[in-house]
Amino acid sequence: MWAAVISVLIGLWMMAAPEYYAFGHIEGKNFFIVGPLVVTAAVIAIWEVNRSARYFNFVAGIWMMISPLLLPYETQLGITGSVVSGVLLIILSLIKGKITRRYGGGWEPLFKEDYSFFKDKVVVITGATGGVGRVAAWHFAKVGARVVLIARDKEQLENTAKEVEVYGGLAMAIPIDVADAQKLEEAVERIEHEWGPIEVWVNNAMNSVFAPFKEITPKEFARVTEVTYLGTVYGTMAVLNRMLSRNRGSIVFVGSALAYRGIPLQSAYCGAKHGIQGFYDSLRTELMHEKSNVKTCMVQLPAMNTTQFGWVLNKLPNKTRPMGKVYQPEVAARAILFAALHNRREVLVGFPTYKAIVGNKIAPWYADWVLARQGFKGQQTDVPVDQDRKDNLWKPVGEDRGAYGAFEDIATGKSFTLWISMHRNWVRAAVFIAVVVILTLLYFY
Repeated sequence: MWAAVISVLIGLWMMAAPEYYAFGHIEGKNFFIVGPLVVTAAVIAIWEVNRSARYFNFVAGIWMMISPLLLPYETQLGITGSVVSGVLLIILSLIKGKITRRYGGGWEPLFKEDYSFFKDKVVVITGATGGVGRVAAWHFAKVGARVVLIARDKEQLENTAKEVEVYGGLAMAIPIDVADAQKLEEAVERIEHEWGPIEVWVNNAMNSVFAPFKEITPKEFARVTEVTYLGTVYGTMAVLNRMLSRNRGSIVFVGSALAYRGIPLQSAYCGAKHGIQGFYDSLRTELMHEKSNVKTCMVQLPAMNTTQFGWVLNKLPNKTRPMGKVYQPEVAARAILFAALHNRREVLVGFPTYKAIVGNKIAPWYADWVLARQGFKGQQTDVPVDQDRKDNLWKPVGEDRGAYGAFEDIATGKSFTLWISMHRNWVRAAVFIAVVVILTLLYFY
């Protein structure tokens, strides 16, 4: 904090210096323009309100050093004062606070996340044997985490555990059904007894039924709800009190654009995701009320190229497919890793997610019309479904189908909107700098 306080004093001095030293016209304007901005950024830094604003004084320092070369300064004293101010601002902006270590830090944390935090930390992922969960396990392994894999199928768990170890992590496989609250509680007890405190819990397990609502039985609907919604609730219950007692930890909720916008043929799954969204809203506000340091984030996903389309119960005449633009599970895994490190309320993945969520808020009637016309055909291929096809609604399929679905030819491994979200501080800082430079140059010239 002391660095931010000194930055405030430098900014105030820059505001007073032109009058005190009778600086020339150009010097005076430059000092008085930059001074209030430095004070504002430093005051924001004291309370650490906005991360991107804290980097402004680094930029201001560079500007004060080069401005004598760009502007026709009239006095040597003005040049010296500007350069000295710039050097001090740069030095102070590189200093991190002793408590939260968030003040300044230069450019590196703005461009690159420090995932070394996860080294040797215990990370638990439910639904870890396919798709997003399996690939997320790989990503946590790459940064040195100890990854606990929870799912029902023992063979798939063992194969995923081997992959985790290949990527550099340690793995523990626990074959249980997340719909069983007691089994989850026992799993958490075992994990913390054998490996120590759980640092990250990823609620990822899901199940679904592709069918018109009128063709879904009460037991099938209940099963999807128990796995997708209650599995998330039970997992959170099992780990939260332990995290609260330590006043640290991170819980990631793997959501979907369908948490905001239901689509036809997936009423059970959409209802469960809507339920998770409401549950998450309540939990997050309670943690904020208690001023807890336990972090939460919900990652809203678009259509993904995962094994779910080959696994879930399908009552449609044709094979199912993801609707709209399709992303590889690596995109979701990057978002989950990022979410586990931060305390963002939400991370939206992919432009289709923004379009679905924002569009539904603006014109839900239009989404109704589009989905009624396109939602049935858009979720089916032209290939008839195999009548002997296995599904995992009640039990595992009994074979390892890997992490990916059958849509790699149309799936993309990149998301520009996710990059912007993950680097929003850099984007804000760049926009802020550009605006300040343009206004300054317009003012001087």
